[in-house]
Amino acid sequence: MKMNPSMYIGNTPDILITIDSDSAYYNFGLLSNLSPGDLLRFNCSLHESERNSSKDLRHFHVESLDIIGHANNYPTSAT
Repeated sequence: MKMNPSMYIGNTPDILITIDSDSAYYNFGLLSNLSPGDLLRFNCSLHESERNSSKDLRHFHVESLDIIGHANNYPTSAT
């Protein structure tokens, strides 16, 4: 994920957000129905710092996840 403004130049992410297999299993229905443009609300915790090149990448772990809407600039279904 890139922040705006970004902490780093280029395509290197500023933040890594992951979901573990237990949370993925619990949220399988929600995850399998995600579409581009879906707006998500999630709670996460700082998991650890990952080494990525010469910098520390902040790694967060998703704990809960909800779809809260859809962005207007994306279609609501595949055409």
